[in-house]
Amino acid sequence: MIVYYSGTGNSKYAAYMLSYFLGDKTVSANDYIKSHKAFNKADDKRWVFICPIYVFSPAKIFEDFIKNGNFGGSKDVWFIMTGAGTKSVSGEYYKKICREKGFNYMGTAHIAMPQNYICYFTIKSKKENSEIIKNAKKDILLLGEKILNKEKFIEDKTNKAEYISTVLVRNPYYKLFVKAKKFNVNNDCISCGKCVKICPLNNIILSGGNPKWGKNCTHCMGCINICPKNAINYGRKTQNKPRYFCIDFEKE
Repeated sequence: MIVYYSGTGNSKYAAYMLSYFLGDKTVSANDYIKSHKAFNKADDKRWVFICPIYVFSPAKIFEDFIKNGNFGGSKDVWFIMTGAGTKSVSGEYYKKICREKGFNYMGTAHIAMPQNYICYFTIKSKKENSEIIKNAKKDILLLGEKILNKEKFIEDKTNKAEYISTVLVRNPYYKLFVKAKKFNVNNDCISCGKCVKICPLNNIILSGGNPKWGKNCTHCMGCINICPKNAINYGRKTQNKPRYFCIDFEKE
């Protein structure tokens, strides 16, 4: 079974492509997180977990989802990270989870996908992103072959200094910078509610027809990137900047 968490569709795309190749069912962790339900399913073939990279590591929201869930059946587990950067030290976090859950760690791989962190980075053009996704498809299928053959992903040795620095920086970064207070909306808003629907933490409500953000944000960038009118901004940093939502699922 393939379980994914996705903010703007990158991990969802990887999950669906892998599903087509392996014939495995896909499950969205977003649905469980949003409904405050713990996962409780079994699969005798394998488990594949896919999520984006947040702060050089697995998204904490997904990490907690795995820790709190019950995954029965097969103990073989592969992990795939998606994002514009590298998987960094994500494997070390997943190894720890595997020890805690009794999983057989089969490795962590990275699939390069378009940048979506519009708060601090520039989104590439649609043409450039399409090319990145095209290349990603090839890499996803190569990983699929390894999974199908029950092979472990080949990984470089973890840089201890990088791991220690990530451990020291991760929690303070979430506490100081992963906040929703800078999100704002302009008069182009059409009250469609897409931002409310996509928020995995139910942190957005419509008030007077406009989105209003609470204090429980994970910076998935779903709301700002899915807005059909580009009416949502993050402070002034994102004004007049292109948005990104995975092209294969943006019409859902």
